[in-house]
Amino acid sequence: MKTILVIDDGVVGHKYAFNKLFVKYLLQLDYKVVLALPKKALQIKEELSLERSALSDQLVTYEYQLQNSSIKFFPSKRVRNVLNASRKWMRLSSFTKKIEDENELIIDYVFISMLDGYLMNYLSPTLVDICFNKKWAGLYFHPWYLFDNNNSRISLSSVDSALRSRNCIAIGVHDEQLIKPLKSRINKKVLYFPEIADGSRPQKNNSIAKEITKRSKGRPVVGLVGLARRKNVLLLMDVMSKWDVDNDFFYFISGTKPSGDYNESEEIRIDDLFVSPPENVLTYPGNIQEGPEMNAVIESFDMLFLVYRNFKSSSNLLTKAVLFKKPTLGCESYWIGENIRAYNLGFNLKGDDAEEVFSKMKEVKNSIKEADWKGFLEKNDETNLYNVFDEIFGNNNIELA
Repeated sequence: MKTILVIDDGVVGHKYAFNKLFVKYLLQLDYKVVLALPKKALQIKEELSLERSALSDQLVTYEYQLQNSSIKFFPSKRVRNVLNASRKWMRLSSFTKKIEDENELIIDYVFISMLDGYLMNYLSPTLVDICFNKKWAGLYFHPWYLFDNNNSRISLSSVDSALRSRNCIAIGVHDEQLIKPLKSRINKKVLYFPEIADGSRPQKNNSIAKEITKRSKGRPVVGLVGLARRKNVLLLMDVMSKWDVDNDFFYFISGTKPSGDYNESEEIRIDDLFVSPPENVLTYPGNIQEGPEMNAVIESFDMLFLVYRNFKSSSNLLTKAVLFKKPTLGCESYWIGENIRAYNLGFNLKGDDAEEVFSKMKEVKNSIKEADWKGFLEKNDETNLYNVFDEIFGNNNIELA
C-alpha cells in the first residue's frame, strides 16, 4: 500500500471541505494517507470515521504549522524571493522526513492542496528537485496569466517554471480552458479538478438561517458571503440604497473586511452598514462555519450574489448554489461567467451597473426553469475526485466503493 501526504498551509472556508474530500477519495483508492493541516486535521478524521469507520483506519493526521520565517533583508528582491521559495520546499522536505521517522513509513507521493504559494518567478525546476526529492502533484488555483499569454514557451523567469520539476507528476486546475495552454508550457499531465463543495445536510434550527427567514417576511433573499473587495459588496449596497427603495428584497451580507482592500470612506460606509443595517438587511460580522452551518444559510437564500470584480478564478459558492438549486447573479467573464451561461444558472452581469443588477434580481424566479443543475454537478461532483486521483497516482485496479 502506497502512502500519500496531503498538505495545506490553511484550512479556512472551502479549504476544509477540499481537504476532507481529497482524503476521502484517496482512502477509497486504497492509499494510506497522511493529512497535515494547521488545525482541524483530527476533526476531518473523526468526520470520515462517522461516514464509514473503516475509511479512516489508514489515515494519519498532523496538525502543523510549517515555520514561515523568510529572508527579508537581501540586496536583490529577485534572489530573495527565490531563496524564500526554495526554503519553503526545504521545510516541506524536512517535515516529510519527520513524518516518515515518527510513523516508520515511506511517503511515496505528496499532494499540495494549494500549490500557488510554492511557485515563484526564477525558481528553477532543478532547484526544486534539489530541495525536495519526493514525487509530487498539486492543485494550481490561480494560473491567471494564461488568459493573457498565448506563448507556449516557458522560461526561467516564468512563475510556472518550477512545474517542470522532474518530480512533478501532474497538476490540477479548476478551469478547463487552462488545461491545454498549461500542458503545452510544462509538458506535464494537467487535469480538471471539479469545483467541489461540501454538500452536507443543512443544520437544523440554525440561528442565522432562522433569523433570515424571520426577518425577510417572505421577500426574496439575496445572499452575499465574504467582504473581500472582489466580492463587490459596494455594488450591492448601491442596489439597496439607490434602486430597491421600496425594500422589495431582503439582503444577507456576511464576512470580515480584509486589511487594505478599501479606502477610508469605503470602510466607513461598510462599517455603517454593519453597525446600523436597514430593516431589509441582516449582517453577520464574521466567517460562517463551512459544512452544515453554511449550507443552512445558503438554503435560506433565494439567490446568490457572485457579481465579482475581474475575478478570474473558480468559486465553490457557485457549486453551493447549484447543490441547493439557488439561481446566481454572477459576473460576465471567466469561470463563473462561463458556467452560468453553459448551464443557465442565473444571469451574467457587467459588475458595475446597479440598475442592471436590480433589474435581473426581479427576473430571477423565472430563470431557474432552464437551469441545468444536473449537468453542472455531473462535471463538478465530488465523486469525480476518485478518477482524477486515480489518473494522477496510477492506482487503476480499485473499484469505487
